Amino acid sequence: MKRGPNEQIIESFEKQLDIFINALTEKEITTAILNNFFDKVINNLKNARLINDTIFDIYQGKAVITKPIYSDYIESSEPKYNEHWQKFYSFNRNLMIESTLIFIAKNLKNASLTDKLYYSFAKLAQQLDLNAVSDHFMKKIDNYITFNNL
Repeated sequence: MKRGPNEQIIESFEKQLDIFINALTEKEITTAILNNFFDKVINNLKNARLINDTIFDIYQGKAVITKPIYSDYIESSEPKYNEHWQKFYSFNRNLMIESTLIFIAKNLKNASLTDKLYYSFAKLAQQLDLNAVSDHFMKKIDNYITFNNL
């Protein structure tokens, strides 16, 4: 049975994660470490053709996508109504990394380095509309997150 693209992305990420952690000498994640990690992961996924050029361009900040302002908004059959409910979204890696590191410091203090990187990649995947991949990694760290503290 052939694996789907989401499973292939997850498998590729897991392999890259092991290599990255084994080579990492620091025990804490910094902006530079996370930036380097994301670049390696995304470049590897692109080279393996697991993500398309559009997702790669979005990651690099060279493309914009439209996302619903409210995720539970149901699209109208009238296109003129939809345009008011859409916004252009340009991915800002530095802002995403900064907010990820803040969340990790507040909510994942006791998590392992692996779990912190799971969360980081889940947030990146969510931003790039790879929701099934994001959900997979968020489930791995659910036991660390107490939603009462959010």
